[in-house]
Amino acid sequence: CLSLRKFQLSQGCPDKKQCLSVFSAAVSVSGCPQASADKYLNIPIRSYIGSQEGSYRSCNVGPINNINAAGGQVEFIEVPGASHSSVVNIYKDSELINWMLNQ
Repeated sequence: CLSLRKFQLSQGCPDKKQCLSVFSAAVSVSGCPQASADKYLNIPIRSYIGSQEGSYRSCNVGPINNINAAGGQVEFIEVPGASHSSVVNIYKDSELINWMLNQ
């Protein structure tokens, strides 16, 4: 599974489809996708954002909606009460680990 820097990693890859094909899933924590939606159509993604993150939330929701509208598989999960720095605790969640392992 690809985590944290998936958006930056895939953008720096000369053959984006080939790079993403080596990962079974991706997790974004407080990330803001910058690439076009078609780059993320073939990989299940969970995107976590804290409810107290402000501008990170707004830059995350639009691209996620675009990816899903294009046929992608992004599950958007807002963590109640979490700020930008505390949302990383999501990696302690056994359900997330199980999801990653089952992709």
